[in-house]
This record gives sequence, C-alpha cells and structure tokens, in this order.
Amino acid sequence: MPLFMHGKNRKLKNSYQKNKENLKMIYHSTVRNPQIPTGKTDPVQVCIPREGSARTRMLLCDWESGVPEYPVQQGNEEFIFYILEGEGSISSENAKLELKKDTFVYLPSHCTWQLESSKDKPLKHLLFSALLNREPSTHRQSKIVNDIMGGRRYEFGSNSTILVLDRAEAEQCETTVVSWPPHNRGAMVAHNDKEQTFYVLSGSGNVTVDGETRKVSPGDIIFVPFNTPHTTEAGDETLTYLCINTIVAEKKYTTFDEMYHLVIGDRMRRWKEKDDSVGL
Repeated sequence: MPLFMHGKNRKLKNSYQKNKENLKMIYHSTVRNPQIPTGKTDPVQVCIPREGSARTRMLLCDWESGVPEYPVQQGNEEFIFYILEGEGSISSENAKLELKKDTFVYLPSHCTWQLESSKDKPLKHLLFSALLNREPSTHRQSKIVNDIMGGRRYEFGSNSTILVLDRAEAEQCETTVVSWPPHNRGAMVAHNDKEQTFYVLSGSGNVTVDGETRKVSPGDIIFVPFNTPHTTEAGDETLTYLCINTIVAEKKYTTFDEMYHLVIGDRMRRWKEKDDSVGL
C-alpha cells in the first residue's frame, strides 16, 4: 500500500497560511509508541502529521523482508530517508542505491522511486517529506550519505553542527547533525523561515519549545514550528540529534554557510552572556 500517491495530481496546499497559534510542538517516541498497520506489509507510525505542521510530515516505516514498495511518483514533495535498521535498496533515476543502517538518502520532487527491503532483513526507516510551495524543480539531484558525521563542521559555542544536506542542494529542506556537550544549553532562537524536526540519535537532555520542556532520549522526535522560541540542553552525556529543516518561506539564505556567518556573532554572544532574549 503506497504511502504517497502521485503528488503532482494534487493541488498544492497553502498550509503555510495556517495561523501560527494552531502549530504547536509535537513530541513522538518511536520506541514507546505502537506501530499502526496500514496494510499487510507496511506498518507505520505517523510521527508528524501534515495537519500538525506547515509543510512537514514524518513517518516511521517497517518493511517486511523482500517486499518491494509500489513505485512512487513524488510530484509536489521531496523526500528524505534515514535507515534505522536492516538492509535494502531504493531504485530511482535509473540507478539502484544500496541501503544499510544509518544511510541518509535525499530524493527531489521530480524523482520516481521504489523501495525494497533485503531478503534476509526487514527495513526500518524514517520517511520525511517536505511539501513544496512552488513548482517542482527538475535540476536537483538525489544524494546518498553513508556517514552523516563526515560533513563540514560548524561551531556554535553551545553545540557543534555537521552539515549533511545543504539547502542549496535541495528544493525546500536542509539537514544537519547537532551535538550538545554534557550540560550545555543553547541560546534561545526562533526561525521565521523554517520549521524543524529533531530525531534523537544518542544521549539525553531537554528540548524547550515555546515554554514547554520535554525530556528526550534516543528514538524521540521533536517538531518545532516556524517562528517559535526554542532551545536545547544536554544531560549528563552528549546529546546528538538529526535536524531536518523545512523551509516554509522564501529562502533568506542560499546556503547553510551563508546563514552561519550571518547569525554566529549574535548567537555566540548571547550564549556566552547567558542572555535569554530570542534571536536568530
């Protein structure tokens, strides 16, 4: 049973026009929440429903060994896969990519793809999608990353961030890995151009969004609406999460590097001075 059917035949939903007050932090545990079978071979957890965000959706999918997904034509969505367990492959653009634990795959909206688990091991993965607010581009290329910790590193003082997928490589999303040393707390920030999804890879700590604080540990997902104050504080060990950004407004910056050099001065100052004001 396909999870996304022929998106190009649907009308673009202008969900960015939702009132901000209707968008709240979403907390979901992929460890403690049960899977919901939507067919014989595709039990899923709906981690972030489309109606709970401006342009984001995230599912946790578990495919049986040797069972292929139906071919999916994306249309008005771009997808990110992150493999949690098992092995398999994804066929797209006349190429077949091998998948294993911790593999990251980006597929732009013009791709048609088909996923298949191996004959020996079921395939468990996160499936993220960003709904486009413009016509799909045919110029973006798919990307596979086997080592998400191997990208360029950016230091923010309170945390270090590794770039996995630059916004210049995608249509409307961006991905990093963020690590917070023990007991480090970040400056309070709010982003008026993007909403964020955190998937905790290791460690523990607290994430505060609009005054609400949640304890997080591996397998937890936090959704942060756009233009909403938030911060993170690590516990007794380093807290690391995958951060997927969905651009919901016109891109203010063309690359992550450009954004970093524009915000780092003020953010570093506020962190060092323990300034609780909200910044970028």
